[in-house]
Amino acid sequence: MGIAQAIAKYLVSRPAPKDGKFATRDLLSGCSVFNKAEEHTQATALRLVEQFGWIRLIDTEIVADGKVYKKLRPTQFYVNPKIPAKFAALAAEERERNATIVKHLAELKAKAAK
Repeated sequence: MGIAQAIAKYLVSRPAPKDGKFATRDLLSGCSVFNKAEEHTQATALRLVEQFGWIRLIDTEIVADGKVYKKLRPTQFYVNPKIPAKFAALAAEERERNATIVKHLAELKAKAAK
């Protein structure tokens, strides 16, 4: 699976964020394909997902000592509010599939512990 596809899958398989935002760190912890990729590949995939209209970057600037610093790569994004509604059925299926996998892994772990 490509990184952009993994990002899209991540976005539809989780409940929509209340504030509509997500951060790169969310992908690093919740999307193994994204986490394993090189930093420049991650940035390229995020730009592609943005070009498809799924996300919009949040311009982040840091003010310190009266100076404004801009981050080299965007780290925060808005999710297009149409995405969760459009893919709600797919998201429910993915969450159900993930729950089944977690359940089976727990059962295997319990059997192995005996």
